[in-house]
Amino acid sequence: MEKIFESSDQTELIIRYLDHRLSPLETEQVELRLRSDADFAKAFQEYKYIWSTSSFPWHDESLLRSDKESDWKKIVVALQESPVVIKSKLEHRPTRFSRSMYHYLRMSAIILFTIATSVVVSYLVITPASEEVQEIVFREISTDRSQRAGVQLSDGTNVNLSVDSRLRMPDVFARDVREVELIGEAYFDVAHSPDRPFIIRSGNAVIRVLGTDFGVRAYPDENQIKVVVKSGSVAVSSSSGSDESSVVLKPGQLARVSSDSNKIDTEWVNPDDYLGWISGKLSFNQSTLAEVIGQLERWYDLEVILEDKSVLERRLTAVIDSRSLMNVMNVISQSVELQYEVIDNKVFIRNNQQKQQP
Repeated sequence: MEKIFESSDQTELIIRYLDHRLSPLETEQVELRLRSDADFAKAFQEYKYIWSTSSFPWHDESLLRSDKESDWKKIVVALQESPVVIKSKLEHRPTRFSRSMYHYLRMSAIILFTIATSVVVSYLVITPASEEVQEIVFREISTDRSQRAGVQLSDGTNVNLSVDSRLRMPDVFARDVREVELIGEAYFDVAHSPDRPFIIRSGNAVIRVLGTDFGVRAYPDENQIKVVVKSGSVAVSSSSGSDESSVVLKPGQLARVSSDSNKIDTEWVNPDDYLGWISGKLSFNQSTLAEVIGQLERWYDLEVILEDKSVLERRLTAVIDSRSLMNVMNVISQSVELQYEVIDNKVFIRNNQQKQQP
């Protein structure tokens, strides 16, 4: 009888759903679970069958407020009778029976039906519907250039999405794993759940955590994926999954996963230098001018025109308040010895050694 007691909440939930006694939010949660949980969907079909073939009215709200433990004890007593006796009670209910007793008998019939399903009733249940609900529905959260967003996922995980980024995830996470796909940059504060690891697939990198704070940067036009850990630990591997291309990062460590190979390099850093964008700062740490330009275009939704490509390998280390484009460009131009000019929505960058054209 132990499993029967464990399933009581699920049984009552399904019965309330079938009798249209759930709130709109509870109804939506049941329907989401039907689409993502095959076992629950199968159980639902079984309960629905016995519900539709039973004729007991359930119109008294007080029946759902009865003492649950006492109810189940009465069901156990009812289960000690043969299925034939219970069936007889269901088909020939005495007029003096209380409606609460009908509730107990109906619950008993549902439980008996569930126990016998693997032997007899499986041939009576129509299964195509349960196959249909197994389809996983995905949704995507995206930001445009110059736009950032914060979102809380269904498991309680908080995500800050940086500019020009996309996060793709199932509408409802599976019971054993939480998995998302990221293009761009994001900061994750993962809700702790030891039984359900959180996995991020980004480019050719696979990041696996249980509960921690960390940042991921994986723009398609950059040749590496960066993972920096602020707290907790994070396992990073390449999509090949080989032991040679897997590391476990601790707080203050940065991993660089090459986009062209399975190579992973690590180093100790100040995480805030890589996560300044969360508070509106542009952070560059030995970044090439090519990387700087890419970030400027995403952050301000503009076009940068470089008149001398020989300066692309110059490097910049700086943390700059992003509220003023002019302030950002002044810092960059002085640090890497360049000239710039802003015309409409374009930034023209010239080498200092070049003479500015009239």
